[in-house]
Amino acid sequence: MEPKREKKPCRRISDVIPAELTDTPIIGMTGRKEITVDGFRGIEEYSELGISFRAGNLVISVHGQDLVIKYMSLHTIVVGGEISGVDFSEVK
Repeated sequence: MEPKREKKPCRRISDVIPAELTDTPIIGMTGRKEITVDGFRGIEEYSELGISFRAGNLVISVHGQDLVIKYMSLHTIVVGGEISGVDFSEVK
């Protein structure tokens, strides 16, 4: 019988290269229900229909219904709800 191996925890790319050290945010989506962005720098606009925020050298705009900020820290934001679209524009 083989010895039981311990499961290694999954590592996110932001654990290796922190997004706050680059101008490139790290973005992950779970279907159309949630978007996680590492490299978050500040909120521009917030409503149930749209949330815009700075991340790296971009402004990311999330559109949909019943949008909420589920989590926010110094460098990470998680937006949940019924996401219908995501737009990107460069910071001016």
